[in-house]
Amino acid sequence: MSVSEAGWLASANYMGYLLGALSAIGTRVRSTVAIRAGLLVIGLSTLAMGLGHQFMLSVVLRAMAGIASAWVLVFVSTWALERLALLGRSDLSGASTQVSARGL
Repeated sequence: MSVSEAGWLASANYMGYLLGALSAIGTRVRSTVAIRAGLLVIGLSTLAMGLGHQFMLSVVLRAMAGIASAWVLVFVSTWALERLALLGRSDLSGASTQVSARGL
């Protein structure tokens, strides 16, 4: 694989990640379903990249994996924050609702 081809694969992954994050905004699906589907797509597309030897197919598969990776990140975050809220532990979310004088 050339440096140029590696760059194309990385760019496809980044573009997929951006598209995945943007598409997750308007998607109304349960977090657990989105996480499982995303992990399945990541696994299958990565496996398919190892089995195929066509460069353009690898670019498309890498973009698909990027989209799925963003979905997993967004929906795992959503799921975790919802679970913390249900457990009454929103203080563990990393977001502070209070502003201190030292924090300014």
